[in-house]
Amino acid sequence: PRLNEQFLLARRLVEAGVRVVTLSYSFWDWHGQNFRNARENLPDFDQAIKLNPNFAMGHYSSAFTRMIIGDHQGTETAVGQARRLSPYDLMSFAMLATQAVNAAFSGNGEEAAVLANRAARQPNAHYHINAIAAFCNAVAQRHDIARQYVDRLAKAHPGYRIEDYFRAFPYRNGAMREKIRKEFLKLGLQE
Repeated sequence: PRLNEQFLLARRLVEAGVRVVTLSYSFWDWHGQNFRNARENLPDFDQAIKLNPNFAMGHYSSAFTRMIIGDHQGTETAVGQARRLSPYDLMSFAMLATQAVNAAFSGNGEEAAVLANRAARQPNAHYHINAIAAFCNAVAQRHDIARQYVDRLAKAHPGYRIEDYFRAFPYRNGAMREKIRKEFLKLGLQE
């Protein structure tokens, strides 16, 4: 349901005595073409964080959005806070991966590789995390490890292509996209 319908349903549930109600904002997990509106969503994330500063997922969502639009400082601040608030979060793999990509684009290749490797070791890590780990290890000149992640990715998701990565992570910064694309091509991923 759309957001207004969710608010109305939530109100009715509270009025009926339900004690805990959650809402999903703009397909909270970012499926559904919400990246087109990424910049417009940031004030909403900031307001949610202001209302509940201990909301780790709000900080992570802000960090992820900031990474997509190329705001490296904002990404680091928000993802760092998310990880401090919820160090054992089920989304730790995503928080670590966001921090890793941000480190790679901030010129910290070694840190990027370490963070991406930690993300990939999480037992519930999504297959895209192998792509992120491959990229971050390539940036750190750890090409053998990067190729191992490409192999893991091929086993987890046969036929994975660069296009699949950018469909999940549609960076708004063309230089970021091109750097990732070039590293993926060097590692043997297909367009």
